[in-house]
Amino acid sequence: MTTKALSISTETSFSFNLFTEVERDFEAALLNGCYQKKALLKRLLEIEIERLDEAIETPVAERVTQFIRHTQIDGGLRTRWVPHQVQLPSSLVNRIQEVCKNKGILRDAWVNRVLFLATATKLFDGLMPFLEIEQFEYFKNESDNRRDAVELKMRRLTAPLDPLSDLHDALNNSVGTDDIEEPWFLYRYKIFSDHRHPKKPFPPVADAQLNGESKALRNRWLVHKFAWCITCWAEIGDLDQLEDIDLMDL
Repeated sequence: MTTKALSISTETSFSFNLFTEVERDFEAALLNGCYQKKALLKRLLEIEIERLDEAIETPVAERVTQFIRHTQIDGGLRTRWVPHQVQLPSSLVNRIQEVCKNKGILRDAWVNRVLFLATATKLFDGLMPFLEIEQFEYFKNESDNRRDAVELKMRRLTAPLDPLSDLHDALNNSVGTDDIEEPWFLYRYKIFSDHRHPKKPFPPVADAQLNGESKALRNRWLVHKFAWCITCWAEIGDLDQLEDIDLMDL
């Protein structure tokens, strides 16, 4: 009797932290779509890590990486991260570590960006400029491009083999001619450019101590910080342009 050796794929524990709003929408997507967390993460990350590698041709400068890391652990954000752990194929975990290390990208920034793009709801509408995108020439023709761009946020997880492909294509084709050739533009798109980052910290006070205006101000501050927390690509010049600004002027 011939005994066939079983092919066992080794797995490794993959740890990451999700921003509270990203974690909330991700868990809701798992529940509403009847997805298994492990299976969905495996499929998303194995596709998107290769897009990330292709998108970031030049490694991010250490100064930029340090700034993003500092923003992630800012005192006002320390309590807004939720730890996660899942068993993934060792080859995938190694590939993620390799690409992030070679390109100077923080793993949590990338994982949060992937899940933000794939599952975010209210926060996605606030950060991704779909209304502005509609004004690009690409969406002024007689095709369905314009309608599809707006509807994409409702069907990001409906493509079984490549959940973010349509979203990547829409953003790639909507930017200016200088950027249109850039692969996987969503990883190079600088969300923080539209949401200026204030250096002045917001006092870490409880919601109960804030009035309506203060809550709105605090939420805007969080949006600016979050935009940097999920940044995969930025340049030294982006840091040089940061200014101490009054939040009321944003």
